[in-house]
Amino acid sequence: MDVELLRLPKAARRLGVHPMTLRQWAIDGKIPVASVGRECRFEVEVLYPSKLGGRDELLQDFGSLVTTFAGRLYGMRSAGNRRRLLAESGQCTASGRVA
Repeated sequence: MDVELLRLPKAARRLGVHPMTLRQWAIDGKIPVASVGRECRFEVEVLYPSKLGGRDELLQDFGSLVTTFAGRLYGMRSAGNRRRLLAESGQCTASGRVA
């Protein structure tokens, strides 16, 4: 049984993410990876967003980025302001616990 393996750039294009994002997902164990020599290769069968958490996970990551940049842009670096921004974005409760 032959399994088609894609190199990092092509796999990232297929998923619509940056290659460094896909590499980090592989390091974090969110997606299986095969090493061929010094390169990472990804199976075509697992390169579907539904297997990675899909749209919800991407939206959560995007929300986190927006919150971080908004906080830095407007100088809201205190812990209280960070918790408030995260609570407003739905990523944690008002008490500071991750949702």
